[in-house]
Amino acid sequence: MARPEGDAYVVYFVETTYWWLYGMCRAVWLAEEGHRVELTGKPDHQWTSTEELECTFILLMRYRTERDKEGAREPQLDFLL
Repeated sequence: MARPEGDAYVVYFVETTYWWLYGMCRAVWLAEEGHRVELTGKPDHQWTSTEELECTFILLMRYRTERDKEGAREPQLDFLL
């Protein structure tokens, strides 16, 4: 999870790389106005399907890699794949 706290954005760490990358993606969307403008044309942060697709794609690609190499299993993520 990533969320604003004061003047900073905090990413709460989890033990799996794929969920950590998902949180980092969310933090980029929260903190990087230039990224939002580049992908949506708007500087303000509000929910978009573009954000959701980008972060979910990153999550699922890393999950698939870890699942195939290390046997990580999360049935909900398998369903999304």
